[in-house]
Amino acid sequence: MAQFVAAIDQGTTGTTVLVLDDQAEVEALYAAEGEGALHVDDVLTRRTRISNESYDRGVSTAEPVARRMGEALGRDEARVQREVTHYPAAGRRRARLSEPAR
Repeated sequence: MAQFVAAIDQGTTGTTVLVLDDQAEVEALYAAEGEGALHVDDVLTRRTRISNESYDRGVSTAEPVARRMGEALGRDEARVQREVTHYPAAGRRRARLSEPAR
């Protein structure tokens, strides 16, 4: 399995380097810390397009991404779980909205 490196600038204290096994986690970390992303849905749907490129629309990636974002944003477990639960529901809403009118 490939490993991905995320370098996180910690200001005057130097740079922390994380080595992660999952590219989605690196992208989520960058989205949260570097771009101000707040929601898993935003990261998986718009910033990385994982929802369009993976077999399960990114559902299996939602929890690790939510956890990595939660660490970066200082979120508690309840908030992380809300993000994980919200992601598939948001995908179902998008799918209904894109269906042609009958």
